[in-house]
Amino acid sequence: MKKMAKLTLALLLLVATSSISNAQANLFREVSPQEIEGNIIKKFQEDWFLLTAGNKAKFNPMTISWGTMGSLWNKPVVTVYVRTDRYTFTLMENSKYFTLCALGPNDKSILQYCGTRSGRNVNKIKESGLKPIFSNTGAVYYEQAVLVIECKKIYAQKINLKKFTDPFFAPKIYHDKSPLHKMYIGEIVRCYVKK
Repeated sequence: MKKMAKLTLALLLLVATSSISNAQANLFREVSPQEIEGNIIKKFQEDWFLLTAGNKAKFNPMTISWGTMGSLWNKPVVTVYVRTDRYTFTLMENSKYFTLCALGPNDKSILQYCGTRSGRNVNKIKESGLKPIFSNTGAVYYEQAVLVIECKKIYAQKINLKKFTDPFFAPKIYHDKSPLHKMYIGEIVRCYVKK
């Protein structure tokens, strides 16, 4: 009887801590980072990602086209960059987790909207039609996503202009004392793809 009770408790805990709910399981399936298909450079540069930081109480999506994915410190990681004057910056600073969402080709207008408006001034979720989903870590992603990469921050550092080894590169990006980016490296903790 005790064994049955322990087994039942273990199953209940497994269900309670599952990384994806039953409703979400109808939309997405979990995959390993190694199973992500396609050219990641193209996904960043041409297709773009929605970077979202925050939690259920307060979060913001921001369109990004700068980033990398690979292996670092024996972990699958993503590196993203956020300017220090962006609304999302404070949310990234205060969040343990963040997500990257790739949207389908029919949702390019959502990416354009979230890349040209600030969450300080508009409700991007309401205006764009994004439908948020909250993971068990509190990270936010969206029903419209075709790919979700959920990350735990493991390193952050502000860009230092003195560290550029090509002296002509920095002035092209950071001219007129424009705000610098902060780099965030996130360990990929789970990935979902649309079914």
